[in-house]
Amino acid sequence: MIALIAVITSIMLMGCEKETRSVCSIEYSQFSRYGTIHNQYLAYTLEFFDGDENVDSLADCISYLVSFDKSYAQVILSDTTEIVEMDSCFNKYKNYYISSYLYTDVYVDNVIDPIISQLIEYDIIGEKDSLILENLLTIGLLQKEGKISIYEYQEAINELVEEWETCNSRGMVSIMTAIVLNIASSSVQWWISNPEETKVAPWVASDAVGAVYGATVAGVSSYVQNGQVNWVSVGVGAVSGAVTGSTGVIGKVGRWISKVIK
Repeated sequence: MIALIAVITSIMLMGCEKETRSVCSIEYSQFSRYGTIHNQYLAYTLEFFDGDENVDSLADCISYLVSFDKSYAQVILSDTTEIVEMDSCFNKYKNYYISSYLYTDVYVDNVIDPIISQLIEYDIIGEKDSLILENLLTIGLLQKEGKISIYEYQEAINELVEEWETCNSRGMVSIMTAIVLNIASSSVQWWISNPEETKVAPWVASDAVGAVYGATVAGVSSYVQNGQVNWVSVGVGAVSGAVTGSTGVIGKVGRWISKVIK
């Protein structure tokens, strides 16, 4: 699997040498708050989630999780616009609390491919961004299938971050991939720091997969509506997609869901 990661890296490096797309100068660390917010959600869920024993259907189970996450948005976010956006996104992505639904949409039905094509068409992202997102989804699937360890997954993400920075120095990547990679990188660090959770969470890449979905959908939606990208929407969309994708993976949440729908 390390060889596969090396192949991905070499492909991206060659692409960087040829790409001429130019975007504004940005720094990867500017978007670390999105990874921080996501990890705070994981920590909050792990400590304070207590499923309602009276919930007895999958629909009610999902609604309970939406309400739980919305309530924390009021605590963790100070910007009213972000809170409203987050509430909307939790409703939009609520089915992804059941991680298998997220993986079916992304890997079986390939819903993200046409979205990425639209982002390139609208010049929101470039070919290098597309490669990074596609490679992140590839290693996410490998992690979910148990073909790479969490440490190999972390190494692969780190390499994608390095490639983003290399391409960024030539003006070839966008804010969107910086946001997504910050979430992916932060989340895998959280899972490694919580080994008891990692033992029962076979799909720790759900955070990154959800982040890609949320960010890309928000990018296209805001552009279609306004003729320009709302980067607040993209950031919030990435975080909320990551949170819904990963919340159901946390041990006690997963056990509660299983108890409800069995």
